[in-house]
Amino acid sequence: MTPSLPLPILRACTEICMTLLSQIRKRHNLRSSEHTCLRGFVFVYRQKQHGDLRLSGLPSRQGAGGGARTRDRKVLKKKKKKKKKKKKKKKKKKKKKKKEEEEEEEEEVGRMEGRKEEDEDEGGGEEEKEREEREKTEQAIFEKNTKAKLIIRTF
Repeated sequence: MTPSLPLPILRACTEICMTLLSQIRKRHNLRSSEHTCLRGFVFVYRQKQHGDLRLSGLPSRQGAGGGARTRDRKVLKKKKKKKKKKKKKKKKKKKKKKKEEEEEEEEEVGRMEGRKEEDEDEGGGEEEKEREEREKTEQAIFEKNTKAKLIIRTF
């Protein structure tokens, strides 16, 4: 990869970075290489883009300089695991809710069928036709909803 900036600017930037790194090493008494120090500096820059470096996550008086970094990794991993567990619990709740909704819809269908039988016994004229039309439309909507739920479940 060719750098997009001209070489003199890049050299000046690297010199500035190296002086900053040496100052950081002196302040934190790091006995590590520039590489780990640079990693720490990047970490500090991400955490605290402006502010005092002493409040940052740089390890103080740790030989390798990676103690704080590995601790942060462990904390992040633990947080991710907790989030996954919460998601699983939510999925179970959703499944229960779906089952309850389906049972309620089935009960409604059963009630509708009971009404049909009562209507047939009564034998009312126009009201009966209107009810049948309503029930047909409700049944069609119900079937569409159940098909949509089945499609969603397959995905």
